[in-house]
Amino acid sequence: MGPFEPVICQAGHYCPTEENGKVSRVCPAGSYCQPGAATPTPCSTGSRCPEGSSYELVIIPFIILIIVDVLLVMGMIVYKVRRHFRDRQANKAPRRAALETDVALPAPGHAAMLQQRRTKAAFLAEMGLAALAGFLLGLAEHSKKGIFFVGTFNEPYSILSTAVDFKSFSEELLMQRREAEAGHSRLAYFLAKVLAVLPRMLLACLHFTTLLFLLTVPIINWGLAFLVNFLYFYCIYGLASIIGMVVRREDAPLFATMISLIVAILSDLTIIEAWDGKTNAPKYVTFYHVADEAELWFGQSYKNKRDLTLDEYRGALERVPDEEIYPEIPTDIELTTAPDNIDGPVYIKRPGLNCYETMKGTPYVPKAVLDETLMLEKISKTQHPNIVKYYGCRTKRGRITCIVLKQYDYTLSQYIHQPDFQNLDKARFLEALDSAVAFIHSLGLAHNDINPDNIMIGEDGLPVLLDFGSCAPYGQKLQSLGTRGWYEKLFFTSEKEHDDFALNKMKVWIQNPEGA
Repeated sequence: MGPFEPVICQAGHYCPTEENGKVSRVCPAGSYCQPGAATPTPCSTGSRCPEGSSYELVIIPFIILIIVDVLLVMGMIVYKVRRHFRDRQANKAPRRAALETDVALPAPGHAAMLQQRRTKAAFLAEMGLAALAGFLLGLAEHSKKGIFFVGTFNEPYSILSTAVDFKSFSEELLMQRREAEAGHSRLAYFLAKVLAVLPRMLLACLHFTTLLFLLTVPIINWGLAFLVNFLYFYCIYGLASIIGMVVRREDAPLFATMISLIVAILSDLTIIEAWDGKTNAPKYVTFYHVADEAELWFGQSYKNKRDLTLDEYRGALERVPDEEIYPEIPTDIELTTAPDNIDGPVYIKRPGLNCYETMKGTPYVPKAVLDETLMLEKISKTQHPNIVKYYGCRTKRGRITCIVLKQYDYTLSQYIHQPDFQNLDKARFLEALDSAVAFIHSLGLAHNDINPDNIMIGEDGLPVLLDFGSCAPYGQKLQSLGTRGWYEKLFFTSEKEHDDFALNKMKVWIQNPEGA
């Protein structure tokens, strides 16, 4: 969720209304301005507008980008022409009779800039790659009406990383030593190298950010996004100094950018390794990727995950039919649709795929999604403060693809390792948990899986019960059982006694979690 709350206003516009100190408002598609609101101002692209947004949001940077590129091309042409005439004049001059044996080294700043001017091919490749990356990322989001970013970064991405330390390797280290022996300052050499690469970073970031914003409409202004992207590019060029150990240093920035893109692609690939307890070795590895429009791609290999190449990962992925993982939308109940704009961090709960390879071809996975959705629909009709907030579900192609819940920082099993756990009011905590379970029981339901991993810690330090995959009416058969150690005996039906046993054990466990 961004900083703007949804209001009724025409798609492709924003309403500069004054309410709660906020100036601009998001404009959902197919809606119109509220009575009394100011005339909506058109955005340049998409259906969302940051504060003060209008055509200058991306048009001005785009014009600047065109001017900069034209000036670069003209500068290269002029440089080529001048060099051509200078070479012709040099050929007419008499040759020197002897070579100078003691040539003064140029100043560090001049030498660093000279290195940058001699790598025009790598420079052009970097600009092209940055522009292509921005264009492709923007194109991928353009199908969603330009919705690019609707939330704050979740852990561990909530704090932007600072630039990596600068390292000098191989010939760069020799160059630095040569400069120092010639009387130049080591610090001056380092600063010259950093300052000389700044124009390349600025231009690459300009190409990336401008083309990305032409196809998307982020909720932050262009200047802030440019600054954030520039910090990322600084990290990429820091990576380039390391890659420069094994490739030509002129090509290191290009390779660093390519490696960063490959890492970004693989970061969306969830890898699960099945472990053989007898041999203490991996048996096989499964991996999946959820693409746009909730399309699931699933793969499996008996090779070690460290031995798999990118091509092998890509070749093993196969599209999973929707009917194997997503349940059909029921016709006898009206489901709550999760809004696109939610104030605060959210958790997108997708179908559980840890057991997909063993349950493939059975209705287990889609039934689990449908059962939990229906339970949350029933429980959330009256919001209990100690039960997870259910925003609704999302659907594609006539099927439920995910559940949207409020996100919290710690489970109870994680919280016991935090310093704040020592100050936890355990009596009040258990009382709130009893209240949540009693509310579920009042609906004729049993949770059937109460344990520290299914209890989150709310902002007020009180429990928030979640994971209703095993929740069902009393006496109903279950396909998802409880957690070992938190039930008295193995069970296959939903019963109130299962929750009573878990609550009694929780009262003992919370007093001494490490020894329980």
